[in-house]
Amino acid sequence: MKKKKQTKKKNLIDSRFWLIPQDIYGPLNKEFKFDFDPCPYPFVRDGIEIDWGKSNWVNPPFRTKDSINGHGPTAFVRKAIEEFKKGKTSVLILPVQSYVNLLLEAGAELRPCGRVKWISATTGKPYPTPSNNALFILKPKKEVRNSSTLKKEKMKEYIITQEQRDEVLHLMKNRSLLAVRNLLNHLKENEKEKEEKIKHNTKE
Repeated sequence: MKKKKQTKKKNLIDSRFWLIPQDIYGPLNKEFKFDFDPCPYPFVRDGIEIDWGKSNWVNPPFRTKDSINGHGPTAFVRKAIEEFKKGKTSVLILPVQSYVNLLLEAGAELRPCGRVKWISATTGKPYPTPSNNALFILKPKKEVRNSSTLKKEKMKEYIITQEQRDEVLHLMKNRSLLAVRNLLNHLKENEKEKEEKIKHNTKE
């Protein structure tokens, strides 16, 4: 009995074809309206050697040995880039490490870094067979202040009393922008006059 279970599990792992769950594909298809699949099941022709549609769903073989003519995921990525240059849309699903999804979900900026020739800390020599790397940048977003917030901050520069502040807010609420501007200018002029008087008294 144990041997049969192991054989069944092994056959499942070695399966060449895996289909995308409908709960993932359905919303994507609704969004992108796919009209072509270069990697359909069952494979009938090599998706690399044919033209793609305007909107493509690309679920390539993750292992080269499971593909036609040895075209694995990298070949399909290159093909998708070629089609992209022709003005075509492609949505690819590819295997990644869990930390990559964590970073992307957190809003990380992604930049290609190429094949990094890491330097040995012991010998000072570069690694002979460098692998591809990417930069993931997590940077806090700058606070976006709307026009209303900016106006309130501007008010604080020269509005003194709460009564004046309430009057301006009332005008803003009623979209009396011209009246607000005139009132603020008037208050600003008053502030300048007060400053000039203080300077004059100080000189005396």
